Amino acid sequence: MRIVYRCKKMKEMSPEERKASFTPRVCIFGGKAFATYVQAKRIVKFITDGGVTVNHDPDIGDLLKVVFVPDYNVSVAEVLIPSSELSWQYKVFAKFAYGANVKIRQEVGEESFFLFGARAHEIAGLRKERAEGKVSNQHYQYNNISQKLMGSLEGNEGYGRADYFLVGKDFPSYIECQEKVDEAYRDLKRWTKMSILNTAGSYKLSSDRTIHEYARDIWRIELAVLPNVSREYKL
Repeated sequence: MRIVYRCKKMKEMSPEERKASFTPRVCIFGGKAFATYVQAKRIVKFITDGGVTVNHDPDIGDLLKVVFVPDYNVSVAEVLIPSSELSWQYKVFAKFAYGANVKIRQEVGEESFFLFGARAHEIAGLRKERAEGKVSNQHYQYNNISQKLMGSLEGNEGYGRADYFLVGKDFPSYIECQEKVDEAYRDLKRWTKMSILNTAGSYKLSSDRTIHEYARDIWRIELAVLPNVSREYKL
């Protein structure tokens, strides 16, 4: 949705305005849709179709590209993640670093973290408003269109009902955050500092620490120390 919005804004500008307003971006998507997960398949198709349109638009040129990586897995991630300059965490649990977003922000520092969207204490009230149909133009800039769009992407029943995940509510904040990213990226010194602080602060967000805490705090299992025994294997 953000890429579609960015593309639309670019198309409204002259070539000179586009270059002055937008930092070049390559947006990489990786993921899978389970065989029976119809909505996930539709979202994947939405991304790939949108990518074809954006990537072949002569007006946009090299200012915006979309890549959907097929057969995404850990081996592919080992190559993609180190080459990426920006990680977007939409879910409570992150993918580029192990830990909740709030934990990542604590470790890397507020100055090296772009925050957007509703806060935890607001979620219950916002979901209640939407379930009761109390959403107005104050919440959505294009309210009549957004209802159809949310229904198309997330459905109108179950967890997707009434913008349960607050995709529509967070979207304006997300767009503003993207503008801050563009601004920060133009400042090479600032961006380099943020990158170093993110790398240095992410040492706690490893799978080793995560598994150790799960074992200790959730599974309640003791550390098993294997005896120092030499083993030989013959083929």
